[in-house]
Amino acid sequence: MPQPYDQPIIDIVNYVYQYPLDEDDEEMWKCARTALLDAMGCAIETSATSAECRKLLGPVIDDTLVPDGFRVPGTGLQVDPVKGAFDLGVLIRYLDHNDALGGAEWGHPSGTVGSGHT
Repeated sequence: MPQPYDQPIIDIVNYVYQYPLDEDDEEMWKCARTALLDAMGCAIETSATSAECRKLLGPVIDDTLVPDGFRVPGTGLQVDPVKGAFDLGVLIRYLDHNDALGGAEWGHPSGTVGSGHT
C-alpha cells in the first residue's frame, strides 16, 4: 500500500495548481519574459563557451537518437525529456554559478527555470 504524501508536498502541489493568477497582470508577464530570456541567454552562452559544461550534456548512452525528443538550446543535441530537463538546468545554472559573484549563494532569475521553482 503506498504511503501518503507528507504535508509539505501536499501544500506545494496545492499552491502550484491552485494559486490564482491574474492573466491581465502585465508586471507578472514582464517578469516571466525576463526570467525566460535570461535563462535562455545563460544556456546558449554556456553551451558556446564552456567545454567542461558540454561534457555533462547529451544522451545517457552515446549516439542515442530521440526523433521527437527535447532539443537542448545552443547545441545540436536532441535527447529524451528527462535528460533534456537536466541538460537545460545544467546549462542555465553552470553559467550562473561561474559568472556571478553571488551565484553560489543566491543566483538570478534564470536559476529558477531549470528547477521549476520561483
